[in-house]
Amino acid sequence: MLNIFPASPSAAMKNHHPPHLPSFLNIILLSLLAHFTSSTEFNFNGFNHNDLLFYVSSSSWPGLVFIFVPTKGINGASSAQNLGIFNFSNDGDPNNHVFGVEFDVYENPEFNDINDNHVGIDLNFLTSVASYKAGHWVNDTSDEEKSFRELKLNYGKNYQVWIDYADFQINVTMV
Repeated sequence: MLNIFPASPSAAMKNHHPPHLPSFLNIILLSLLAHFTSSTEFNFNGFNHNDLLFYVSSSSWPGLVFIFVPTKGINGASSAQNLGIFNFSNDGDPNNHVFGVEFDVYENPEFNDINDNHVGIDLNFLTSVASYKAGHWVNDTSDEEKSFRELKLNYGKNYQVWIDYADFQINVTMV
């Protein structure tokens, strides 16, 4: 579960350490996306290299991005890099009009990734405007104290994800 309440996308880039909040990701996207409402739910199973007889590290599962785009396809997308959304020439282009929720298992310094197991919010480029380690908040005691339980995206487990967007606010929930 991702929990982030930045005042603006630029504030989110400066502070990758959200406050201790309830079990959902919440980001104010102030005028970055058109007025629309969307809700989706999906399941995925992260790649587990231990399930393969022959493992080549360069062919491991890099993660996935659930994207919203205004048209079919993304011009110049590369299937071999950048999670299949952009290439190095169009990454960051404001004309992309792409919004994505990434489930990333690599720490790429060129994209300011926070670690090698995170969920991020991408707007037109792969440097996330907000990100947090993959996992969820759980109640560990009867006094409602919460603790964070990390979920490893590449351990071959099944995960269920809900992505809800309305009124410039996005909630991403993962269990």
